[in-house]
Amino acid sequence: MKSDPSLPVLFITRKHPPSVGGMQRFSYHLVTEMAGRVNTRVIAWGGSQVALPAFLLYALVAAMRICRQGVRLVHLGDALLSPIGWVLQRLFKTPVFVTVHGLDITYAAFPYQRVVPRLVRQFRHVVCVSQPTLRACVERGIPASICTVISHGVEIRSDLPAKSDARVRLSQLAGQNLETSTLLLTVGRLVPRKGVAAFIRNVLPTLSARMPSLHYLIAGAGPDRGAIEKAVREQNLEARVHMLGCVEEGDLAIVYRAADVFVAPNVPWPGDMEGFGLVVLEAAAMGLPVVASDLEGLRDAVVPGQNGVPLPHDRPDRWIDELAALLADGQLRAQVGEKARQYVAANHSWSVMADRYLSLFETILAEPAA
Repeated sequence: MKSDPSLPVLFITRKHPPSVGGMQRFSYHLVTEMAGRVNTRVIAWGGSQVALPAFLLYALVAAMRICRQGVRLVHLGDALLSPIGWVLQRLFKTPVFVTVHGLDITYAAFPYQRVVPRLVRQFRHVVCVSQPTLRACVERGIPASICTVISHGVEIRSDLPAKSDARVRLSQLAGQNLETSTLLLTVGRLVPRKGVAAFIRNVLPTLSARMPSLHYLIAGAGPDRGAIEKAVREQNLEARVHMLGCVEEGDLAIVYRAADVFVAPNVPWPGDMEGFGLVVLEAAAMGLPVVASDLEGLRDAVVPGQNGVPLPHDRPDRWIDELAALLADGQLRAQVGEKARQYVAANHSWSVMADRYLSLFETILAEPAA
């Protein structure tokens, strides 16, 4: 194995800006932070996953060319790329490691489960973004001895927008004046495990009856949008729920800043899981109190008494009481939000994440090849 420090670390990722999402932000910040610490080469795809087969072929050819010139390590952005890593490790004896996020290891299709976990277990190391993701890997035969948990990071901004200015911009995005409203917020891809439709059915009607100024903002797109809109109609909450769709990165900070409380009402869903819950850290980093379901990767992201309140996903009464208390007390929200922001800054910045990856690089290079 070549360990010349002048040789690059090769990063291969299929989810990268300009496409948007949690994995894309992880990919961008990991590559950006590591570029200031080690020599890097990057093979990235930032377009639609419809073109994924073409990218995989391109990435394999490009990676082989780079590996012939010499690399220290190869990092795969997720487990779906494991066939590429397996080929590179076999041909060039270069240590390969992969970051596993959740669905990329639990995806239930039979051919996928037959192939991907078997390849992942042959790599030099596996980074899991949470303890539940680690357990999912171990359940599929990946040795715990080659796994390390390193959570995602978030951007810690020093120039938070003024809340009043954020409310003005949010009103433009929502097409309704929300400057004096009480605002709940959920951000993320609209899939069943996010629990948004269930939250609208089981929590929002009672909470709205208690608080006439309450509105619920939903930022994101995905296949569950139809089910969410149906739940809104069934509960006659069309005037209270605002589907913002995909929000551009610049406006997303505005949406976070305008809100009063962030909710992540996830539910268990067969064949899918929340690998970590990056959005709850992003919300806390913007000074928002967070209330989240106590399950899967959210358990790693939300620390009680530090950056959020975890609640049972199947206890709507607990959600109603907790949210009503927070929404009724502006001083309490400010205290909880500031404490959450400080905790995330100390433990979950992108810089902290990159330092952990760099330490892992050095450990892998110091180990004898298997």
